[in-house]
Amino acid sequence: MKRRRISMMTVSLWRHFSNTSKTKCTIYARIKYQGERAELGSTGIKISTSDWDNESKRVLPSHPQYLSINQDLEELLSRVDIAYQELRKTKRRLRHKQFLKRTEPFLNRR
Repeated sequence: MKRRRISMMTVSLWRHFSNTSKTKCTIYARIKYQGERAELGSTGIKISTSDWDNESKRVLPSHPQYLSINQDLEELLSRVDIAYQELRKTKRRLRHKQFLKRTEPFLNRR
């Protein structure tokens, strides 16, 4: 699983298969900070597994909406980065709920 490192935090995107199909998947996100993992959950993006590049963690041009979906993924990663920077400034311990609150508008919106 390729990860995007934001300072001391890592953000991961991966495909999650449903129990009934191995040809369709949903893209999920998670953060890892100071050894703790927090599931951000489903991005709401559902695609064919053949449309996902597991190396780059992006939707391939074979999908008709790959540009907009990849923009949504970038926007989610940017929001996580902004949330991380804001929370770091407060010098408080970063909590899963704080990230969810700041990234929720970008999760499950498809």
